Amino acid sequence: MIDRRIYKPHENLLKGFEILVKENPGDYMLLVVTYGTHPCAYVGIPLTHPLARKPCNEIEIDCYGGLTFGEDGYFVAKRFKDDDLRDYYWYGWDYAHSEDFGYYPAYPHPFLDGKAWRVEEIYQQALDVIRQFKKKEVQ
Repeated sequence: MIDRRIYKPHENLLKGFEILVKENPGDYMLLVVTYGTHPCAYVGIPLTHPLARKPCNEIEIDCYGGLTFGEDGYFVAKRFKDDDLRDYYWYGWDYAHSEDFGYYPAYPHPFLDGKAWRVEEIYQQALDVIRQFKKKEVQ
């Protein structure tokens, strides 16, 4: 069951990092996480995928703001303290753009009028990114 609440960073500030969704669709994996200030989405692709380990700025994937993260699963597993994440190459993107709702205590003007993303919306975008990577398996 996907959480349908509106993501509100200021409610998560004291908790900090939290995995909101962890799912394993087929040979792929997806995560929706919060860092307490903003959400991010990550997609783990099989290490045998032709795009695994390719720099994220060289991959044409349509996602919110474009891919901004690419890293080996070993490091992702260590960062998120979850060994299930080890056997993938991870790509990700954030929801911390100027038009997004965001709360940064050190910043004098938090982005409180921006779009407040629903966890389900981020999850659906991550599924779409997986579909795009699957199409590129045979190219």
